[in-house]
Amino acid sequence: MRTELTRGAAVVTALCLTGLLMMVLAVPGTHAGPVVVSVRDRGLHLYDVPALFLWLIGVLGCAVTWRTAARLRQD
Repeated sequence: MRTELTRGAAVVTALCLTGLLMMVLAVPGTHAGPVVVSVRDRGLHLYDVPALFLWLIGVLGCAVTWRTAARLRQD
């Protein structure tokens, strides 16, 4: 039961982080700083980079939690 709760918390956390990232990336370009990478009429803005970095760290933490819960389940 504890393993399922831990894995569930990891999934919910990853989904929340992804939702927050989407909200940050949806900010109009005028408020997101200068464009770092441009693709057609869209681009990655300077203030999007820290959000992407924090999202990556958070999702990697969720993946580690998921794998740790799997190891605990085997024991």
